[in-house]
This record gives sequence, C-alpha cells and structure tokens, in this order.
Amino acid sequence: MKLKVCGLTNAQNIREILKISTPDYLGFIFYEHSSRFMPDRLKPEDVQSLPGDIQKTGVFVNSTVSHINKVAKAYGLNVLQLHGEESPAECERLQSLGFTIIKAFRIENSFDNNQLKKYSDVCDYFLFDTAGRYKGGNGKKFNWDILSSYSLDKPYFLSGGIKPEDASLVAGISDIRLFGIDVNSGFESEPGIKVAAKIQEFNTNLKKYYHANT
Repeated sequence: MKLKVCGLTNAQNIREILKISTPDYLGFIFYEHSSRFMPDRLKPEDVQSLPGDIQKTGVFVNSTVSHINKVAKAYGLNVLQLHGEESPAECERLQSLGFTIIKAFRIENSFDNNQLKKYSDVCDYFLFDTAGRYKGGNGKKFNWDILSSYSLDKPYFLSGGIKPEDASLVAGISDIRLFGIDVNSGFESEPGIKVAAKIQEFNTNLKKYYHANT
C-alpha cells in the first residue's frame, strides 16, 4: 500500500521527512485559496530535486489545462491530482500529455458510480476525500462503510481525516482496489508543516499491519 503525504510547503520540513521515512508520493497544493498553497514558499528546484523514486504530485482545483501543464513542467511534476469539478475531457487532455492523473471526489453519504464511470478511462486513480467546507484538508473522515458500494475496478487513494493512530484501521480495509493512503492535516504542527516522526511511525505501522493482513 502506497503512502502519499500532501500539503507540503517547506523545504527543510521535506528534508526532515525524507531523512527518516520514504513516502511514495509527495503532494504540493497549487490552489490559491488553500492554507497550504506552496508556490510562494517552495521554489521549483526544491521540488525538481526530490529523489526520482518519489512521485511528485501537484494538486489543482479547477485550473485550466494550459496553466496546469505550465506549472507541472516548471516544478517537474509527474502526477496531477485534480480536486475540483474538472471534466473528463480535461482529465483526458492532461493524461495525453504524459501525466499520471488522480481524480478526487468528495464523499458525503454515497457513491455516484455513474458519475465515476465517466472518469474511469481518463484517469489512473480515484481519490476519495471527505466533503466539507474546504476543497480538501477538512480533517474529518467520511463513513468508510460507503466504500462497499463502490463498484468500479479503478484503484483509489483513501483520504480525509486520517491520523497517525489510524494505521491498523486503514490497513484492515480488505479491498484490493485500495492503492494508497493520503495524509495531510492529521500529521501537522501547523498548516503545511508535517511532524516527520508521526509520518515515520504511521508508514512503519501501515506496512506492518498491511502485510499482516495479506
């Protein structure tokens, strides 16, 4: 199971994380209304210089294809997480440019599998987050029992309110389509600054519990 740490804003903090842990994905938010908006805090070379085995992920909300492509090239991103109301056509266009596409959906009380079907062929992964006041980073879990009604084959990331103590809980989800866990606000000392030791502990426990359950 993959680990994605999202909402990073500080180069020293990233170095602290990578010194003691090895997340598979690092996420950077390019949504100007987010408290974790990072272009004013991280230089493109801070992201470009990350180890090659880390998936550098840009999070965008309702941006144009041309803007996303320009920013992604400047920062050396290889994964795009689309967290707004982007159309299937926009996802397809960005995917055709060579990016791995994660399409996020905010979950309330149920899945609309018909809506998801429109995106299945034009993205690589879904991401299921908690619906709330903000586009992301609301710090709350949705009812994971809703996952039982998800009927497609597309692999997905689970997001929304996951905390360090939840490693055994998420590793116990018996769904082969669960590809990765996305963590953010539950691991912070302040918005955009992660506690490296909490990420290390969670990542270690996630792998331990996951292998114990498979």
